[in-house]
Amino acid sequence: MRRQETLVCAYRQNKRKPVRLVSTFCKAGVSPRGKPTAIESYSKNMGGVDRNDMFTAFYNDERKTVKMWKKIMFNLFQRFMINAYILYKKNSNNPRPLSRLQFIHEVVESLSMEHMRDRFPGQLENRKKKLRRLANGKVKDCVVCSYRSNGRRKRSRLQCGRCLRGVHSLCFNRHLVLCDEQ
Repeated sequence: MRRQETLVCAYRQNKRKPVRLVSTFCKAGVSPRGKPTAIESYSKNMGGVDRNDMFTAFYNDERKTVKMWKKIMFNLFQRFMINAYILYKKNSNNPRPLSRLQFIHEVVESLSMEHMRDRFPGQLENRKKKLRRLANGKVKDCVVCSYRSNGRRKRSRLQCGRCLRGVHSLCFNRHLVLCDEQ
């Protein structure tokens, strides 16, 4: 349907949901593959907004909340991380750059380290030295988050350098407090 400069198009392929488009750019017509030219043009020139929405759906971190401003802020933070990852990949000289999930973990770790340094001064300087990887892929139960009695057994490939007990890197700061008390 065309009214002056606006084309309204609806298309349904097989048993999929119908696609509806409004265009002022394309002319009414059908491509050699049987699709409307507006859909072919859209697929060919899909822009950054659609790609950004696609990336947002991969690691969806929506929270259930009544307050709409919180949802908006989480969505904005997620889009900031996507844009930062795109810039990282574009400017990285590393032949094998980090995956997006690894990149997110690195950013969160670095931001939390600044907070943890202020909160626990003196404990984090030798953090990497005190945490050791177990040999030959062995695993131990994490002292902090593993509860065998409840059936929540969580295994770690790392151990504390002081007490030689299994601990995750994220649980290590909490463990240091317990290890210092012993």
